[in-house]
Amino acid sequence: MFPRLKDVHTTKEGKVYTSRKSSSETPEQFIAIIDRLIRMEGIRIEIIGSFIWVSGNTKPYKDIVKELGFRWHSSKCSWFLAPEWYVKRNRQDYSMEEIRIMFGSRDIETEPLPKVTAAV
Repeated sequence: MFPRLKDVHTTKEGKVYTSRKSSSETPEQFIAIIDRLIRMEGIRIEIIGSFIWVSGNTKPYKDIVKELGFRWHSSKCSWFLAPEWYVKRNRQDYSMEEIRIMFGSRDIETEPLPKVTAAV
């Protein structure tokens, strides 16, 4: 199931395609990254193609996001994690909406942080 999720994608038009190169990330690595991200309050986690994009109020989590291997994309004001095999081959700069249309997009819901109550 995991290889299908990481290598097979659907565009918004419903076109299904398979990534040319398979990534070597294991399900456990992917789960660990998402597990750390979903606990961050005020952020948006989005899987677009083979990339994970994180936007929103990421400033308090900057060091954690960097530790997870994400890089900052200044023109999109978002963090992204590319597959290890990815190499940008052209100078074209697409908007986030264009990228979503080309590769399909799926939001990951974040979990609210547990509330800590003071002892009385």
